[in-house]
Amino acid sequence: MIHHHWYEFLMHEKEEELRRDLKQRQLLQAAGFQSSGKWTLPRKLAGWLGVQMVRWGSTLQSYNTISMPSTELCLGDHQPKL
Repeated sequence: MIHHHWYEFLMHEKEEELRRDLKQRQLLQAAGFQSSGKWTLPRKLAGWLGVQMVRWGSTLQSYNTISMPSTELCLGDHQPKL
């Protein structure tokens, strides 16, 4: 069960999202562009997938806790002299 505060927070966020969408549609309409309803779902799906891929990438990068060895450790005394 969702606590009352979380529910209020989620509802507030949803309202803000709807307001942003409405404002964007109004700006597009004022500029003479019409949003094509035919591609709305694929566009939203592609956006969601992009966000998920970034999250997955960030999570995978956070698993890399081992630092890369420096060249001094790999080459020892055999480093080229410049």
